Amino acid sequence: MNLVRWYPDNASGVLLFLERYETFCASLCCGIIEYRKDIEVYTLQRNDEIRGVFSLSKNGSVLHCFPFIEDFSSYEPLLSNFFYGHRLFCVNGEVHGSLFLTDLFFRMGLGVPLQFNHYILMFRKCGSRMATGRSAYRVVRCSVDNIEDLMPLESAYQMEEVLPVGQQLDYGLCRQQLLRTLRNRIVFAVPHPAGTGDFVSKAGTNASGIHCSQLGGVYTLPSCRNLGYGFSAVTAIVQLLEQQKKDCVLFVKEKNISASSLYKTAGFNTSGYYIIAYYS
Repeated sequence: MNLVRWYPDNASGVLLFLERYETFCASLCCGIIEYRKDIEVYTLQRNDEIRGVFSLSKNGSVLHCFPFIEDFSSYEPLLSNFFYGHRLFCVNGEVHGSLFLTDLFFRMGLGVPLQFNHYILMFRKCGSRMATGRSAYRVVRCSVDNIEDLMPLESAYQMEEVLPVGQQLDYGLCRQQLLRTLRNRIVFAVPHPAGTGDFVSKAGTNASGIHCSQLGGVYTLPSCRNLGYGFSAVTAIVQLLEQQKKDCVLFVKEKNISASSLYKTAGFNTSGYYIIAYYS
């Protein structure tokens, strides 16, 4: 087994490999397609055949696609040498690969994750049926002009769904990330029905891969949940992606039964399980 650094001039082979497993690694695919400068991408190869792919960002985030469990023992020497001395922030990906990496890092002396977030991975094939008859509210596609009105929702989303326990919200960084999303991704939001100018629910994409886009940032004010606002925002994105002939993927916390139910109503089905393990 060999560890090979990926560069844009040999992107096609990596993407051909990832295309088969894209629903489990949409963010990894997106980083390669967009040639992100803040990540390094590596392939694990046997006799020039790609058997796994992972990326490491400057802040220590590891995204991975390790579909062959039988290869894990072969990965260990290469990955141990590579990650020795690296500072880790999180491991992000399909459950078996994430557990393999966190166990390896523990045995290397890199520590135990401070927090494991367990998710259900859900997939929606383009053209799938969607339930009708739910409450439909006016939905707007957001731009950078909407950033101030979206920040209360985004801040609450980050604190409730994203940040590790005990970590404080960096408002400036949160705003910067939202601005980047508004410039480069799709965001829909539902205005307050009373016409107050603020939003009660939002949904967006956070990665665009080869054949599918990953939904993320879905959040509804607690006082407005189970009223159809979130369904309206998610539906707006799904309908736009349908026009683009894109499949959809997302991950939702295992304990979030109401959100899972919403996504099933929108045509999503469980396709696997996902872990984000935070080290800091």
